[in-house]
Amino acid sequence: TSTSHKAIANYNDAVEMQEAGDNAAALAIFKKAIDEGLESWRVYTRYGNALKDEGNFDAAIEAYNKAIQEAPEEGRIRNNLGLAYTGKKDFDSAIAEYYRGI
Repeated sequence: TSTSHKAIANYNDAVEMQEAGDNAAALAIFKKAIDEGLESWRVYTRYGNALKDEGNFDAAIEAYNKAIQEAPEEGRIRNNLGLAYTGKKDFDSAIAEYYRGI
């Protein structure tokens, strides 16, 4: 559908912005892609990374948990979740996620 093509285009644009270091712009575009129905562990992981990099650890944790629901076997999501917990200084949760990721 045209919506999914638009959502994919938005996701690709957000990835480019994120890789160029423009997290603020990437966040808005990732959110738009999600709102347009593009929900996958990759989208939620990238969105979580951008949120984490902006210091929005609670929202990043929420995004990573959605990614884990989509792909529980992806250990790197658990690693990213651990980093978000580390950012919150919740070291017990961080360690638990790091262990779950290996």
